[in-house]
Amino acid sequence: MFDLPKWLLALAFFNVLSLLSSVFLLFGNYMPFGYIENGVVRVLAYIALQLLWVLPIASFFAGIMCYDYGHRRLGPLILVAGNLLTLFGFYYVLTGA
Repeated sequence: MFDLPKWLLALAFFNVLSLLSSVFLLFGNYMPFGYIENGVVRVLAYIALQLLWVLPIASFFAGIMCYDYGHRRLGPLILVAGNLLTLFGFYYVLTGA
């Protein structure tokens, strides 16, 4: 971690903040679309909700590893994509869209 620049670590830290929204998305009682009758669609909606906090954490590790392995442009791009997912997850939880 000491080899990485501070700006990259600051960019990566924002992805970890998606754990704060995972408390609301983790449990099945949060249903922004209301109750869905079809069981298959309900499971798919639950998986999509879980991806809102799992993908930013995965992009945290992927972005740092890509930068560490020498991909100096791909690493920050992955981190920015994770940041956008984190922002969308917070927006989704706070507005109930």
